[in-house]
Amino acid sequence: MRRGSKILLAILLLGSLRAHASEDPLGIHQTIWGRVAEIHDLDPYQLYSVALVEARRKWRDGLVRPWPWAITKNGKAPKSYYPESREEAQRILDQLLQETTNLDIGMMQINYHWHGHRVANPADLLDMQTNLEVAAMILTEALASAPADPELGIGRYHSWQPSRARKYGKRVIFLTEVLRGGR
Repeated sequence: MRRGSKILLAILLLGSLRAHASEDPLGIHQTIWGRVAEIHDLDPYQLYSVALVEARRKWRDGLVRPWPWAITKNGKAPKSYYPESREEAQRILDQLLQETTNLDIGMMQINYHWHGHRVANPADLLDMQTNLEVAAMILTEALASAPADPELGIGRYHSWQPSRARKYGKRVIFLTEVLRGGR
């Protein structure tokens, strides 16, 4: 192969790698996020962004990621819990369920009062796969409610009150763009 051909091939390969990297700069498509998003015809970066908005936490390695066992007790004085293990989360969940069903559970903060019918047991929402699957269903339904308005549709994952939904939708869309390297 001539030198010019090698350089052209290298440029083409580099361009192809860059194009691929720009589509999935964090490699999310190859994770549970990508698999669940594909099943529900969602953008995995958007799904991951929802999780970061809902239950982000700095891990021991210094990176910020969704916390799998986050629990939030809603009400006049919301209180969030970030248990270190699923077992600890189960104990906290059992205690809180004696007081209320208005709890957001897991990394996608699924509200048990509104979406408990989607699982057999509230503790199922402490399972990452189940939590993500339920969230994907909720997000799919929310987006379908406003097909021409992604900001409102995404926001309805969080609230059906229009101003709250729009504020939330903007946050998720902005974060999605940041994760993709667009901002």
